[in-house]
Amino acid sequence: MKHGALLVLLMMAALVGRTQDDARTAANVQMRHGDLWMQLGEWEEALSAYTMAIETDPSHAEAYLRRATIHRHRQEFSQALQDYNTALRLNPFAEAWYDARARTRILAQDLKGVEQDLKQLRELGSQGADTRERIADLQLLLGNYRAAGDLLNARFKEDCGDTTLALKLSFARMREGDFPAAEQAVRSALDLDPDYASAHDQLGLVLMADGRYEEAIDAFGEALRLNPEFALARFNRGMAWLRSGEASRALEDMNAAMAMARDLPNTHFARALARKSLGDLDGALEDYDQAIGYNTEFRQAVFNRAVTRKWLGDFDGALRDAAQVLQWAPEDPEAWNLRGNVALVHDRPTQAIRDFTRALDLAPDYAEAFYNRGLAYLMRLEPQTGCPDLRQALNMGYAPADAVIRHFCQP
Repeated sequence: MKHGALLVLLMMAALVGRTQDDARTAANVQMRHGDLWMQLGEWEEALSAYTMAIETDPSHAEAYLRRATIHRHRQEFSQALQDYNTALRLNPFAEAWYDARARTRILAQDLKGVEQDLKQLRELGSQGADTRERIADLQLLLGNYRAAGDLLNARFKEDCGDTTLALKLSFARMREGDFPAAEQAVRSALDLDPDYASAHDQLGLVLMADGRYEEAIDAFGEALRLNPEFALARFNRGMAWLRSGEASRALEDMNAAMAMARDLPNTHFARALARKSLGDLDGALEDYDQAIGYNTEFRQAVFNRAVTRKWLGDFDGALRDAAQVLQWAPEDPEAWNLRGNVALVHDRPTQAIRDFTRALDLAPDYAEAFYNRGLAYLMRLEPQTGCPDLRQALNMGYAPADAVIRHFCQP
């Protein structure tokens, strides 16, 4: 009797195991379909395939991970994080998955969650080399450049033949503002591989950040000699030309970079700056529109487009852009000053005064805002209020206030 009961239990266990195996096999078929759709760029179909894999086998951690990748690509961060959470509950020892979740949390502005994932990585990895490099990469994404640089420096001492490590170390030190250390790191990469175009490009970035524009232009040129289709290096050289005062040559490089990679919003933005320097405001506006079309949250492009629209007389468009910037950055005094400027030229001095006052509440040493508010009061025929603002701006070193004071504020 006992033997019979045992046999039944063994048969039931085998049946359950077989059912689970069958579910996993069927789910893996859906996974392969999802992978194929993702390679083809058909995100909706890939999402459906991974969802079917999960419905077929709810314990398939990899399926949740792949679906999270789709959600992250579509900027559906809350759904992505739910899938990462489930995947990690099913497999809590996968270091790379904590790294992926942390990167998604950065995009979702969940910095507390990023710190939790960093802590988990430290605990799991026992500070091994791969774990420390993952943590360094996350610190770079968080903008903690000194912490990232220290970790990468330690890793590079362990593996001084890794050119990628050297470039990441150079980037971290550059963003930290330690240009000698940044240059030393990137030259280490070039010692390892003198024909590494990306290293020459990084050297150019370091030299440009250090104000050594001619040397930077030479470095970007070498990157382009090694790889003539290196659109980003051409874009960077255009920025170096622009900063050195060579707007025409900058525009030439920007046009070439655009032809190579038309989907770079930063390239459009940089070309807009070059066109503005040459007085081509309509061309600049066109490029700002392109940059914002590729990245609708490109705040600096929206800010500059507002200024350009103001100069072109499109005051309503400029006000819309200024309002958008303020929606993103309500504590930015420059954004309030911008909207006040637009209101001022739109003959709305009362609104302008409110905006300039808000800018000064946020930045009491903002000389330009004092100057602008003084002009707004003068437009309302209130020199007794406007002239003190103008004198304050002049005392703070804002030279344009001098001529206005001499004309309108003499006793």
